[in-house]
Amino acid sequence: MKPGDDAHKRETITIRAASEILNLMSLPRRRRKRIQVALALSSISGNEKKNHEKRLNKLVNACGCAEGAAGALLLPTITGLLLSLSARTWTPKVLILTILALFLAFVLGGILGKWAGLNAARERLKRLTKKLFDLYSGGVETVK
Repeated sequence: MKPGDDAHKRETITIRAASEILNLMSLPRRRRKRIQVALALSSISGNEKKNHEKRLNKLVNACGCAEGAAGALLLPTITGLLLSLSARTWTPKVLILTILALFLAFVLGGILGKWAGLNAARERLKRLTKKLFDLYSGGVETVK
């Protein structure tokens, strides 16, 4: 498919009421990664609208890649340091086990980092949607 095909376009979700902001949290994660949020609330000014849209879209489309990369680099580094301090002699067997341990630490660090990044983005999105709902609902609606 070419970049201009419809499959690569993001679905735009237009939010016209404060209560619709909370619906972003109920979207499945797969669907959230392919949407663009547009705010059409009458009580938002131009600059404020752009800032909120930018923050919402960043969190809605978060993938956790940066945190995954950090984990994939950090955990093997710590593992390597600990192994180098604990190894008395570097025999071929110890070297192979060390390389295997570093590879496993790399994979595990990437998985844990990505998981942490996705969960952190989800929590930030939850706080932002709650904050925007409270800000723009005018006290008309309440959320538990």
